[in-house]
This record gives sequence, C-alpha cells and structure tokens, in this order.
Amino acid sequence: MRKVLNVSVITLAFCMVAVVLSAVAIGYTYGVSSVPPVPVAPVPTEPLNQIEQTPEPQEILIDGYIAVPGFERLRAEGSVIQSPGISNPSKNDCYFIVSIIMPDGQEIFNSPILAPGQSVDVIELPNFVNPGVYEETIARYSCYSLDEMKPLNGADIKFILEVLP
Repeated sequence: MRKVLNVSVITLAFCMVAVVLSAVAIGYTYGVSSVPPVPVAPVPTEPLNQIEQTPEPQEILIDGYIAVPGFERLRAEGSVIQSPGISNPSKNDCYFIVSIIMPDGQEIFNSPILAPGQSVDVIELPNFVNPGVYEETIARYSCYSLDEMKPLNGADIKFILEVLP
C-alpha cells in the first residue's frame, strides 16, 4: 500500500508541476503582444507661436480643381492695400469675382471679373473702415464658367485684415 501511495504522490506532484508550467506558458503567450507598436508622430521642439509662417499666397484646390490663392493676412496702409495677392491663376478654366467681407458681414470690396491670369493690383477700402485688426475677414471667391458665366463652386478664405492709420 505504501508503494501505491508513493506513486500517487509522485503522480500528483508531477501533474501540479505540469499545470504550473502550462499556466506560465499561457500567461507568457497572452502577455506578449503580437501586434507591433504604433509609431508616434514626432513632436515639434519649438513652441507653436514661433514656427515661421509663409506670408506668400498659397493656392488651395476646390471641387472641380479650381486653384484659389489664399493668404493669412492683408495689411492696409491708410485705406490702400498694395499687391493684395488676389488673382485668378492662369491654369484655371473659369472667371473669378472676389469680394472682401468684414467679420460683421459687410462687404467692403468687390473685384471686377478676373479672367485666368489676371489679378488685383490695389484695393481701396471705404472710408468707414477704421484702423484696427479684423480677424475672421473673408475673401469670397465666386467662380463662373468661361463660356456662359454659369456659377461654379466657390470658396471662402478667412484671413486677418490689418488697417494701419
């Protein structure tokens, strides 16, 4: 009887070791992820307000692939804006009419019809526009077909208008 008891104890001990080793193997398998880590985008080392911004107009494409010049800021000396950057890129197949709309919704400029390749050289602001900084000013680009002047897609570009005394 003693031999049977020793065999039972040895078998029980063997089974317990097998269970522990199985648990360790399962824990290791599920604890280690088979999914590679997601790369993290680099964080800029400079504060955001010190990153250079280009003052030049940038072209924005809208539906139908119409190139629209955009800008962040226009500066008026008195009531005149020289070379405002309002143009119709020559690669477009449409006319533009460009309006400048103040943050309160009042339109202060309306361009003539601009054919592809034409631009506005000078903008004269109305007398009621006081010196100041007007954020959220809108340059509204209305686009029209070359053949029948049918309205096409347009774009509103927000910018800062700075009027100096």
